[in-house]
Amino acid sequence: MKVWDPSNHEFCLVKGDVLLSVNTSPFASGGTRYAYHAEPCDILPLDPCNPLKHGIIAKGSKKQSSRSQEHQLQVDDAVCLQAAKDAVDVFNTLLESKTVALQTPSFVDCHLLCCGGGNNVKYLSIEPFLEGSYTKFNGNEGYVAALPDDAADCEAHELAQAFSHWSWVHSGGRELLCDIQGVGARWTDPQVNSIERKYGRKDMGLKGIAAFFGSHRCNDFCRALGIDKKWPVD
Repeated sequence: MKVWDPSNHEFCLVKGDVLLSVNTSPFASGGTRYAYHAEPCDILPLDPCNPLKHGIIAKGSKKQSSRSQEHQLQVDDAVCLQAAKDAVDVFNTLLESKTVALQTPSFVDCHLLCCGGGNNVKYLSIEPFLEGSYTKFNGNEGYVAALPDDAADCEAHELAQAFSHWSWVHSGGRELLCDIQGVGARWTDPQVNSIERKYGRKDMGLKGIAAFFGSHRCNDFCRALGIDKKWPVD
């Protein structure tokens, strides 16, 4: 089992052989991956702040690819996740000083598991199972979820939209974190849209950034952070 090392831009080993029981039928799917319920038959080095009371999930690619292609897909996802984790730390510091948000956004920790060997290799991304109502708050091509009625869900929704908007401002207009999804303010599977399109196959570049602002409506968090007047210039 490996974890992403951003300083060396590679996965590093944190545990050798791991025994894992993975359900063969996915319970959910995204644009490029299936999600499977799984149970550890061993102690896993996952998020200590989120004990594995409800098991874990394993995410695997929908398409069969070569070992190098599979590995690159995992690298792309790990780079996006690390960018999101770094950004949300700064976002939360600003949030605490300017708003009274009841929730603190965070992204789950993920690990990489390599199954099989030789040419028959399957990479799985392992993360804690998020119990509760799972929501895709926005996408990488302009999708925005409808505003929910529940107050806590509404706050998480508005935090996600404000975080995406703020990430574009924070990067100087070069990148935008999106595809925010999860349970409440506990998020996973982010994507970065960038001018250089350097974040892999799901990076929609300027088109994706424009699509976000085409559907985004600033909320109280945007206004509290002072970004409601900061939009791309046509």
